[in-house]
Amino acid sequence: MNNRTVAIAAWAFAATIFAGAYAAQTAGYAVNVTESMPRGLWRITPMTREPRAGDVVAFCPTDTAPFRLAKERDYIPGGHCPDGYTPVIKPIAATAGDRINVTSLGVIINGTPIPNTAPATRDSAGRPLFPQIGSVTVPAGSLWFLATRVPNSYDSRYFGAVPATAIIGHAQPVLTER
Repeated sequence: MNNRTVAIAAWAFAATIFAGAYAAQTAGYAVNVTESMPRGLWRITPMTREPRAGDVVAFCPTDTAPFRLAKERDYIPGGHCPDGYTPVIKPIAATAGDRINVTSLGVIINGTPIPNTAPATRDSAGRPLFPQIGSVTVPAGSLWFLATRVPNSYDSRYFGAVPATAIIGHAQPVLTER
């Protein structure tokens, strides 16, 4: 094969992947490519009740400085959400009124330490991170997300509470890694 044929094949492959991901999103599915949650295909279904701690949901990031940083560094790719992000899949760790303490050793929710949650001060490329160290009560109408599957999840330790209105729906794994 010559270089032109390889280039055309690579572009065709990329276009197929992009088109497939777009079609999946419009059909109520999302593809997770981060380690925070199992990689693969997830089904997004409408919320039929109030969100609560333990629910795994998809939400659209809001255009705040922590999410802009995440997009700039490719933690969260661009996508079809209103502010130009791709939906994020995370478990809800706390809801309105819950007390959060983020320390250098980890997160404490309502007095209970959560294992594997020490915030990082640098990402895997050595760039500085800005964890929100301190205490906060989750505001009314907001949620706090925490993924403990891997220690370097970009979650509410870095971006804080998210409006509950940002939720797209429940996220259920369809074809994912373990």
